Amino acid sequence: MQMCILIFIWNNGETYINTAALVSCVQNFPKSRGPVVGMLKGFAGLSGAILTQIYTMIHSSDHASLIFMVAVGPAMVVIALMFIVRPVGAAEGAVTVKRRRGPHGGEDFTLMQALIKADFWLIFFSLLLGSGSGLTVIDNLGQMSQSLGYDNTHIFVSMISIWNFLGRVGGGYFSEIIVRDHAYPRPVAMAIAQLVMAVGHVFFALGCPGAMYIGTLLIGLGYGAHWAIVPAAASELFGLKKLGALYNFLTLANPAGSLVFSSLIASSIYDREAERQAHGNNYHIHNGGPFFSGMLGLNEPSKCEGSICYFLTSMIMSGFCVVAVVLSMILVHRTKIVYANLYGKSRS
Repeated sequence: MQMCILIFIWNNGETYINTAALVSCVQNFPKSRGPVVGMLKGFAGLSGAILTQIYTMIHSSDHASLIFMVAVGPAMVVIALMFIVRPVGAAEGAVTVKRRRGPHGGEDFTLMQALIKADFWLIFFSLLLGSGSGLTVIDNLGQMSQSLGYDNTHIFVSMISIWNFLGRVGGGYFSEIIVRDHAYPRPVAMAIAQLVMAVGHVFFALGCPGAMYIGTLLIGLGYGAHWAIVPAAASELFGLKKLGALYNFLTLANPAGSLVFSSLIASSIYDREAERQAHGNNYHIHNGGPFFSGMLGLNEPSKCEGSICYFLTSMIMSGFCVVAVVLSMILVHRTKIVYANLYGKSRS
């Protein structure tokens, strides 16, 4: 029970700090939203490795001191810097508009106003399909590499973390080039990231030598790019005033997508293939009795081996990433006028 309470407090605290930092920076630097969000989200993932290395250098193997450092260190940094964050007025962070019955694209929306807009749900479901499939790969990467016969599964976990970081930073800069230099809607970059992920899932499905490395690269880059593009796009389409509420609602798409892909699709297909392989292996020794079966480890949970374990799952997720591309392109078509008004004038 105590652990559940601590996890609840920790996760909410992380969300509060993440939201405050992201919204403050986007409001302070509205002309560089993509790179700012990309760096923030990138270093949010990289900070775990940085803090681990700092702890390793200055502490022994004392877990209590690690928890104390993680709890007190970030809090001290936040308290020290919160007084020097420059508040941004409406004229600096957003465009002031006349009162009317409801806001238009690019103006400030509340969460309730955004929830009745098709553009908001296009972002949500596109993010659900794209990032949800990426998170499923991240969560199951160790098991996927084991099923393909790789002994050192940790290398793929480290690799996808690095590509995830680079995808967040690179996705922010790339999407900024699209909107600043060409006045194209930022969701174009999200569609490209989802197309990259669709190809990455195909490489995982192939299971041929070396495909795991290429798939890890593509999925890491595409998944990371989502978290630089979506907050910036939401701030442009729905305003900066209520960005915190809008952004945190959109992030619900990530665990929702993981629940669908990982729990309902990947795990059920993996268990079915593992059971099928177990029945095949047990066929010739079926009459050996329970003692003989126990000696061979047949009563242990079944494991699946080979590319067949995740072939169907990867192809399904690749297909859904293509659907996400279609949703993103529909959003691009619907928001061309908004981005032309925001960035077309600056180009001319």
